[in-house]
Amino acid sequence: MKVLVEDEIRRAIIGCKPSRIAVAYIGVDWQTFIPDASHLESIIVSPTIGSNPWAIADLVKKIGWEKVAFLDELHAKTYIGKSSAIIGSANLTRNGLGAEGLVELCVEINATESLKKVNKAFDGLKNRAQEQYPTTVSKKSRLKELEQNWGAAIANRIVRNNKNNNIPAFSDFEPLGEDHFYVLWYQPVNCEYSDDVKAIESFMSDDIHFASTDKVERNKWALVWRITDSNKPHKSAKPHWLYIHEIFENGVVDDGYEYPKCAIQRKDLDVPSPPFEITGEVEVAFKKAVQEKDIAKHLVQERRNVFNLEYSLKGVPSLISKMKEYMANKANAADAKKRRG
Repeated sequence: MKVLVEDEIRRAIIGCKPSRIAVAYIGVDWQTFIPDASHLESIIVSPTIGSNPWAIADLVKKIGWEKVAFLDELHAKTYIGKSSAIIGSANLTRNGLGAEGLVELCVEINATESLKKVNKAFDGLKNRAQEQYPTTVSKKSRLKELEQNWGAAIANRIVRNNKNNNIPAFSDFEPLGEDHFYVLWYQPVNCEYSDDVKAIESFMSDDIHFASTDKVERNKWALVWRITDSNKPHKSAKPHWLYIHEIFENGVVDDGYEYPKCAIQRKDLDVPSPPFEITGEVEVAFKKAVQEKDIAKHLVQERRNVFNLEYSLKGVPSLISKMKEYMANKANAADAKKRRG
């Protein structure tokens, strides 16, 4: 057994090429310390506020959901390789393993019996994790909840957001459920706000309105797009992201207005990174996909007198899938054209 401090911990972890990891927290720089993720057979993390949700999403992209397990109360920090294991206080974060992070203390073990024991302990943790989150759906749901918790923490500047690291390309985006974000159309409207909304109107960056019966969640993104009178996407108006910081149940007080619930993005609060970047190609794919009949019935709702949020959620997975199909077909056509010379 060897006692490790400071840089020795980081070097030992990289050197042991861990195939099994159990840590309370994982950060966005995890691959700095695990440069070759192909060695990873299984990793257990706590899906609580100390773990960065986008780090977990990146990890899943690299190794797949079947190799990632969640255990809420996990506090252990263990890195197990073929011939050695590192056990101690260091999480898989820059704070835990970075040169200017926290002061950590670990031990490296090499003895065969000790390795058997730590692997047995890992198996026990994994069994507990599988009991808590037995399916990919349950893990995605928990990760979505963690994203919302981080969104609230970023909005209130409890957690700092590194936007450059966190905005995925649309091609890399994986929805965590049909309610990962809202997709909402709007038309410009002049309306009378309630006194409560007027009190913070100078802090409003953007707003969107809902029916009084819609169950709207705070700390959630909405992909907002402008619709024409013919129920088509507006040609020149680009879809954009709106982050819901605050909700006013009766924020609009116009008589007869069907959408009195007002969701607001505030200028004085930060926002987390949106689910994906809306590039020109993404915009084109979105405007094309949202007009598909089976998608439009959920996201346009032409036959309904009032837009229903819950019903709209059923169309989001199909929208994402169709957009990816359009973009893939376009890319394949471009490649074929290049090959023809």
